[in-house]
Amino acid sequence: MTLVKVFKFDTYAPSDQVQSEIQSWFDRVYAWQKLHQLRIVDSKAVIESGYVFDFLVFTLQDNAGNYQQAS
Repeated sequence: MTLVKVFKFDTYAPSDQVQSEIQSWFDRVYAWQKLHQLRIVDSKAVIESGYVFDFLVFTLQDNAGNYQQAS
């Protein structure tokens, strides 16, 4: 399962509010992962156009090795 969250902000100087939103989203991902006993097999941040978009991508896998796609 790949979870994608898009944040629009200046990568070099995100506001306190954006930083708080990012932390909140990370917390939700980890709570969901623990609830469903999934493991994070990949995580990455992709920056487009230098500063406009940040894509925070998590790929999660269940114990049987199954993947599902979601965004």
